[in-house]
Amino acid sequence: MIISPNARDSLERMAVQGLRDAFARPDGGLPDVARVDDPGQGAGSHMVVLMIVSNHLRLVMALHVPDTAASRAYFVPQGLPAGTAAERDRVFRDALSERGNMCCGMVNRALGRFFRHTGMSTPHTIDSRSGPHLRALPHQHLAHFELAAGDAVIVRASLCVDAHEPLDFDWHDEAPAETAGELELF
Repeated sequence: MIISPNARDSLERMAVQGLRDAFARPDGGLPDVARVDDPGQGAGSHMVVLMIVSNHLRLVMALHVPDTAASRAYFVPQGLPAGTAAERDRVFRDALSERGNMCCGMVNRALGRFFRHTGMSTPHTIDSRSGPHLRALPHQHLAHFELAAGDAVIVRASLCVDAHEPLDFDWHDEAPAETAGELELF
């Protein structure tokens, strides 16, 4: 097995933590994330795709977001600008890309503890009907998650990992050290 069970579990924990951090509920609470068998994307959805690569692996994270009024209100809480439909769509896609960057950025930082050189792509927004093609990518691990983020918004995520050599590591999120009274200078 090219990706050990520890590494698979670690990659999934990284993805779940990234999803929780990037898609916090409007009240500030962390959303519920559950592993599912199928990403369940469909017509009328967007898929934000990001990649993290190193000499050791390629990780593809795809976030499936329905294009609904509730989704738009969740991702752009200040409201979409007046203007053309194309302008409003661009603002929505930009908001999705920002969340994708935050999610994958956390995963990239966590992977950096084990791999010296990692790089992250810019987000690409495509139609979710492309989602089934993830299975066609070379991979040794594919997992899907469902995220309850807000009352009416469901985000689904797919994690696809292709290892170029055997992977074995064990990652656990470390709680930040509590500090008080420190002054930060910028």
